[in-house]
Amino acid sequence: VLVVFLFQAICLLLDSTFNFLDSTIRYTTSSTRYFNTAQTIACRVKVEEALEDFFETYTQVRENPRHAKISNTDAIHLNTFLLLILRLVHVTITAAETSKTPGARLDAGTDSTTNVQKSKKLFNWKKPFYDLAAYIGIRPSSGKLVRAVKTSLSVLISAVVVFTYRKRLQAYGWVYWAPMTTALVSDSSEGGTLRLSFQRLMAVLLGSTYAYVSVLVTQNHVGVGICICLFVGLMGYLKTDPRKEYFASVCAQSASIITFLSNHQGQMGESNKAVLARTSLTFLGIFIHVLISNILLPITARALIKKKVCLMIKNVSGSLQASCDDFCTFIGPSVTPQPNTSSKQASFNLMKTLGETESIADSFPALLDEAINEPNFWKRPFVQVKDRYNDVAKSLRRISANIRFVHRCTTI
Repeated sequence: VLVVFLFQAICLLLDSTFNFLDSTIRYTTSSTRYFNTAQTIACRVKVEEALEDFFETYTQVRENPRHAKISNTDAIHLNTFLLLILRLVHVTITAAETSKTPGARLDAGTDSTTNVQKSKKLFNWKKPFYDLAAYIGIRPSSGKLVRAVKTSLSVLISAVVVFTYRKRLQAYGWVYWAPMTTALVSDSSEGGTLRLSFQRLMAVLLGSTYAYVSVLVTQNHVGVGICICLFVGLMGYLKTDPRKEYFASVCAQSASIITFLSNHQGQMGESNKAVLARTSLTFLGIFIHVLISNILLPITARALIKKKVCLMIKNVSGSLQASCDDFCTFIGPSVTPQPNTSSKQASFNLMKTLGETESIADSFPALLDEAINEPNFWKRPFVQVKDRYNDVAKSLRRISANIRFVHRCTTI
């Protein structure tokens, strides 16, 4: 029954398309007849309604359990036929709307094209700087600028605090440890949210404390090695849980690095002082970084969600354009390619872009849960918009799967 509805939707789509074409051809065949703009617009609206009905019916057919039982060959034949229908509709509508005859144009003003042709190209003073940055390999952005300011400010505050209170912190000859830790953490924590910042702080505190206690209790190189190996193995087991992976990695790295770098000339007695000093300085450096990054333009999960949604939409749009160009070349080789099309396709990796989009969509539920658990600094709670973001991610995931299928059909 759904197949019958699908063919009815196809017939309705073709009828509305040719009716729209007929409404634009009347004026071109007989220049003395009056051109009915309202009728042409009404026919165009019917085409949009027929397209919407076609896609809804096709979605019902795909979601039908019987559709999953058909073979891949039959599925390819069916989808190729439907793509041919859509190609015919697209070409017909494009021919009707882009015709140079006055009857095919729905806009009232005809002087706009003349003005566009006479307009002079303005000089863009930003382009030489962007070209120079691209030649050097630098891609400036507001995010990188904010990150650089945060890192510089964190290192400066960390150095000032350590040099001011170096006697109370018992820093001795390791005053450089806190600024260095701040710089390393700032470099390795780009895009971290509030939850990750808290996990990093707790992981460094736990790993550093374990390292200090291990050196203080064992007083033996072999014992310290065994304790650290057991601790790293335990953290490796915790890394199997995706929710605890980041915490376990930072915790294991903090414990192992502080322990093995704190041994001064192989003397365990002097290493106790080094472990205590470096533990306090490491914790101070991490704490200053977390404090600055969360006070000065903090990165929240909601901001990351908006950024990733925009990235997914951009990737899907580029992939859809590339896939449509490939399909048009596959269906009609006589179509003349636009200039610079081959260079754009060569620089655009379709499968890599789709894989990046799908990986973002797969990690979206965890990011949505993290945004709900964050403190609410906005007027609208995130619970009200969570379902919308989730629907957008699912829709983009389905579009990505359809693009993969079209690409597979054109590369047979």
